[in-house]
Amino acid sequence: MYAAAFLIKRVNSVAVTSFAVHKRSEILHRHEVEIELERVVFSYQDVALHLQDTGKRGDKILDEYLTTVCSLRANKIPSSRYLHFRSGDA
Repeated sequence: MYAAAFLIKRVNSVAVTSFAVHKRSEILHRHEVEIELERVVFSYQDVALHLQDTGKRGDKILDEYLTTVCSLRANKIPSSRYLHFRSGDA
């Protein structure tokens, strides 16, 4: 059974403050989610992080690929986009 949905409601929003980022990391740790950085891709104005997220909670299994594309402007990241693929979809 594919179960990324069990975390989506808890972590599917923008984390603006350091407290929000820390709280989100605690949720992922509590659910024993492992995040593997597979590769980093650079362009002139963007950087993309290719990740694989895995975890298990009861009979629910999380196995997904996620690409985070961050726009770089004046040495800051003003926006990010997320591309989500379930296992086998990539």
